[in-house]
Amino acid sequence: MLLQSHEGYIDLLPALPSEWAEGHFDGVCARGGFELDFSWKNKALTSLEILSKAGLPCNLKTDKKIKVFSDGQQIQVKKLKNGIVEFKTTKGKTYTVAGL
Repeated sequence: MLLQSHEGYIDLLPALPSEWAEGHFDGVCARGGFELDFSWKNKALTSLEILSKAGLPCNLKTDKKIKVFSDGQQIQVKKLKNGIVEFKTTKGKTYTVAGL
């Protein structure tokens, strides 16, 4: 499984097969009304864009200090517990995650 979202957050690349050291996906749907486009190399994310289809807060699990941008503006990211970060979204907007 490449993406998990059943715990109330999106966990990216939790169980990537060793044969897939690099790759790219477009349009992966995650619970909460999110559509993700992402790339990875050497089993680490290199790019991530998130389209909010419902305007709900987006929760990501990451051990990185990320920055999130939409329309060229940085979006505030709130650090929750257990490596979960959250940012508010607006329906129909795309968010670019940096610092992966």
